[in-house]
Amino acid sequence: MDWTRPSTPKPLPRRRSGSINAVSRAVQAGDLIVLTTQATIGRTAGATGTAATFSSSPTGTTSDPHEIAISVVSLTGGKKAPTWVAGWITSGSINTGGNYLASAYLTTTTTTNLTATGTATGTWTATTTTFKP
Repeated sequence: MDWTRPSTPKPLPRRRSGSINAVSRAVQAGDLIVLTTQATIGRTAGATGTAATFSSSPTGTTSDPHEIAISVVSLTGGKKAPTWVAGWITSGSINTGGNYLASAYLTTTTTTNLTATGTATGTWTATTTTFKP
């Protein structure tokens, strides 16, 4: 697999068949099936908090230069959808009242230590997982 980042980042394609439920839109489960069947998990990190900046905490250094990282953040009692720092490509968010679920991804070109961060309101839980080819 070659996960090198294209010169112009594009969102992952969304699979559509009939009505789309909110959770599959947010985490794009159809796209993740390919990862879980053809890739192995590299590193995982997670954290919770209430600060205005969410952070999944560092994953530790990736072992392969070409890994894909997927991060998910949930907000409870939030006032708006979370936003991601530069480099992370958003793949959607959903909300029910003051609760939000959002996801983003990025690809690496060198071994690196990853932390997904962004802005949030309310109580948040963030996690990041890397996948090796």
